[in-house]
Amino acid sequence: MNILDFAHRIPDFRQEVKVQHQACDIVFITVAAVICGAQDWEDIEYFGHCKEDFFRQYLLLPNGIPSHDTFNRFFANLNAKVLEEEFRFWVKSICNQDTKLISVDGKTIRGAKTG
Repeated sequence: MNILDFAHRIPDFRQEVKVQHQACDIVFITVAAVICGAQDWEDIEYFGHCKEDFFRQYLLLPNGIPSHDTFNRFFANLNAKVLEEEFRFWVKSICNQDTKLISVDGKTIRGAKTG
């Protein structure tokens, strides 16, 4: 399962008539931005704009990159347990069964983690 598959699995709870950005687009951009070091909603929006050409290869983005307020509202109203379950499912699907450690922040790569 790739990141796009993961993003499509996140349920969209919003009222259809008010939706300007697809849930899949919001989730995909957020995950990519956070993996690359984004720390807040403004960082995520900025990352989206900087990498818009890349994202357009995979996403429809009918109304462009969502604003930081849109990212914030979407995740503030998303069931955190559902997001966590889907994220864990995705990570397990891309990892080797024998993997005991997943380095997300680079500390293991830099040698800060021992043992």
